[in-house]
Amino acid sequence: MPGCWHRSAVSLTTPRPQGGVAVFDATTRWTGTRWLVERKHRCQVNHCVIVGSRVRREGKRVLCHAGFHALSSSSSSSFENEGDGQTGVAALREFVDKNYIPIALLCAAMLGWVFPKPGEIAVSYKLQKLAIIGQFIISGLVLRASQVVAAIKSPFPVLYGTVSILLVTPFLGVGLMSLPIQPFEFKIGMTVFCCVPTTLSACVALTNACNGNAAIALMLAVLTNTLGVFTIPPMLAHALGSSAISGSFNQNDMLRSLVMSVLVPLMIGSVLQRIPDVSRWKDANKKLLSRMSTLFLCLTPWMQLSIASAAQLAIGPVMILTGVALGIGVHMVFLIFNMLVTRTFVFNKDPKENRAIKRAVILCTSEKTLPVAVAVMSQLGGLGSAMAYAVLPCIFSHIIQAVIDSALVSQWNKDDEMTLHAS
Repeated sequence: MPGCWHRSAVSLTTPRPQGGVAVFDATTRWTGTRWLVERKHRCQVNHCVIVGSRVRREGKRVLCHAGFHALSSSSSSSFENEGDGQTGVAALREFVDKNYIPIALLCAAMLGWVFPKPGEIAVSYKLQKLAIIGQFIISGLVLRASQVVAAIKSPFPVLYGTVSILLVTPFLGVGLMSLPIQPFEFKIGMTVFCCVPTTLSACVALTNACNGNAAIALMLAVLTNTLGVFTIPPMLAHALGSSAISGSFNQNDMLRSLVMSVLVPLMIGSVLQRIPDVSRWKDANKKLLSRMSTLFLCLTPWMQLSIASAAQLAIGPVMILTGVALGIGVHMVFLIFNMLVTRTFVFNKDPKENRAIKRAVILCTSEKTLPVAVAVMSQLGGLGSAMAYAVLPCIFSHIIQAVIDSALVSQWNKDDEMTLHAS
């Protein structure tokens, strides 16, 4: 049964159905999206223990996503047997819940490749553009304007992050275009990926998870996705240079398309959340909105791989490995570059706050958003059904950056824990 959450270092209690009280000693901290329970101690009162209704353990940390429930004495032994882990089914559920975005992307791509006909029909109805618009309406709907305003108090990290995301990292695309990468569309896709802004939600979520400055992360996400509409066309034209594809798009047409498919839906979502009824519905259905956003994201690889399969384009192991290698290489270059640069800056005199800001900046400046990349590629003429080749490495990159950055966040959290124990 649900118990009560308290932000404290004292016992959490819940009444036991059969009588008595179960006690749970913990240090709790609110991260903005969930309670983080640290230094867990479990004790029993009347053969009853408290466990999180959904618990994920990271080293000595226990992440509890919900309230508590009491176990009978017969159940407590099963909890004891679980020890530091969970049952197989619970562990699988936790893994899927944590990694549902990359899993969904891979499943959508495979589904489109094996069963291409539904994807072809979806393309004929312009569903891809609607999916992009839907995703940015949801992104605008869940934006927290108060955090964006709070980030204005720290202009320097926002300025550096914006310049790095929109004006510096796109230059890696120039280098990619000079490499002997096959197929040629891989180079086009990754060059576009380098020119787009940061992710709208992933970088903010990861920043929250490592005690970074979420306000800075959100500000960078909103600002770069807004300004990116205007910077992508000229930066992409420069990166593509004199390649055959460079003359296949008009910068003004691309700008108009990005305004209508990215900027306007983002503003519509932001306006909608100011309506009281919509705001209440949004707050009560955050998980549903998150899943809907993922669904819209997955529609793109599903449709593009469907087109590629119907056109009988060859996608073999070598091509897949090439796409994965590109994704790893590009993301590591972004990470290393921004880590080295931010090491030379002091964003805040308070060491703890300075570290929090640096983590937000590093994560935001090292990630790129897949939906905008797809919106841009849809404006490039000359790709046709081969656009699937251009999208494929971007899908891999989107998944890989999430995996690498999650590992980085986990390491930062371990470092924080070691520092806490040392003090």
